[in-house]
Amino acid sequence: MTFILLLLLFLIAFANLYLLAKIEKFCCSIPWIIYGFWTIQIFLVRFLLFSEQWYDWGLVFIQFSILLFSISYIIGQYGFVRRKVLLRPVNSYKDGKIHNLIIEFLFVIGMFSVLVFLKEHNVSISSFREKGLLKINSEMAHQRYYENIEKSTFSAILSIIPNCLVLYTGIVQGIYGIRWRYTFMSFFPVLLTLLITNTKSGLIANVIFFIASYCIGYLVRNRKPFTLTKKTFLIIVLSGFSIVLILFFAMVLRLGALNKENIIIVREKFSSYALGHIVAFDQWFGEKPKIYEYTFGRYTFYSIFDQLGISKREQGVYQELIEHAGIRTNVYTIYRGFISDFTCMGTLIICVLLGFISGRIIRQIKKNKITESKVLFLVFVQILFCYYIVSVLSYTTYLCMFVLFYCLLLSTNLLRGKNHWFKIIKYNGFTS
Repeated sequence: MTFILLLLLFLIAFANLYLLAKIEKFCCSIPWIIYGFWTIQIFLVRFLLFSEQWYDWGLVFIQFSILLFSISYIIGQYGFVRRKVLLRPVNSYKDGKIHNLIIEFLFVIGMFSVLVFLKEHNVSISSFREKGLLKINSEMAHQRYYENIEKSTFSAILSIIPNCLVLYTGIVQGIYGIRWRYTFMSFFPVLLTLLITNTKSGLIANVIFFIASYCIGYLVRNRKPFTLTKKTFLIIVLSGFSIVLILFFAMVLRLGALNKENIIIVREKFSSYALGHIVAFDQWFGEKPKIYEYTFGRYTFYSIFDQLGISKREQGVYQELIEHAGIRTNVYTIYRGFISDFTCMGTLIICVLLGFISGRIIRQIKKNKITESKVLFLVFVQILFCYYIVSVLSYTTYLCMFVLFYCLLLSTNLLRGKNHWFKIIKYNGFTS
């Protein structure tokens, strides 16, 4: 049975790869990013832990849902008849100074939010002199996990800004081109928060935010998805390696001392943090009873349900831990939330609908029918599927971030440049 499921897993992944390579070519379109994000993780952890017990049904389900997303995306973009629009862009995005000023303004507020957070937790410059970064980092992590200290309303509102800063910087740089000074500037409040409070998920989330908004910004600017070159691939690999080192260092900081013993402990735990969600979901999916008590939106819209008083939010979302193959985690991927809320069939229907609507919007953007709501939807879909921990709508901060991001798009006229439109030449056949 294991061999049959592995063969099925491989065939589904290969079919998706062939379909995307044939129709979408090799680029950073939404289905390519989602496919690469999940497929690399699934096959990496599956074959690293090949000798361990697997159900494999969960892995097959994820791959099949991604295949349905890709098919519906392609149908939405191209239809059943091979008709395509070739666009010759006129350079209407010449001056991005106003948007750079907005990034700088958001950066100042983002840094102020970090200072407000530290003040509320009685952390000052003298605290760093007396205790040092290691001690403060360990204490802050302990407070966050075990003392359940809540932010003030003012601090909670300010905490939206650093995330929106990264999201807005991504789309601005996708349109006007990479400016590394602003890229590093946008991530600085998040990195500072990571070093002080040990909130690793914040950095991971913001990396996903930046990539999603950058790719959509590039699409808006060039009317075609971003294509990887050797240079950009090397930059991505080096950036990914740097992020892994930062997360590894943050996990060492949480233990309160930088020594050989703690490095060994973190090395053993890092696999749980990086790939444990795949193992956990497969175990949960394989052991899920046929008669299951569904929650109808609770996990997907956790923050909304919490604000309305329908359900009480708990630390970590899921309380039960999976211990398997040396991995111990309570992170089950976004798919557990989808299935718990909408059933397996409902999850597949959601993937089809989101894929079809995304493809349709891409087609409209290539025809120059651009609106802020369409761009927001594409950014949201990409983040929704790539934020693997839980639904991105589980957090009130991220929900408010999307609202603020949409307001910025509307108020800055970012998507229209200088309102010079694009010449469109229609022809039959696919674009290379």
